[in-house]
Amino acid sequence: MSISKYKKAKNKKIKIKAVRLYKEGLSYRQVGILVGMSYAWVRDAVKEDERINTKLDKIK
Repeated sequence: MSISKYKKAKNKKIKIKAVRLYKEGLSYRQVGILVGMSYAWVRDAVKEDERINTKLDKIK
């Protein structure tokens, strides 16, 4: 079963917020509490963001 467009958009917004909060200096656990997700989910979101940014830097 695939994920709905609504759920994908909601998850994307949460990921963006989680990455922003982490980059502001909060821990994975603190960010997880604020966005309502586990610290492992936050860690994965941050790692994914870092991979994407690394790939973009190589392209430039």
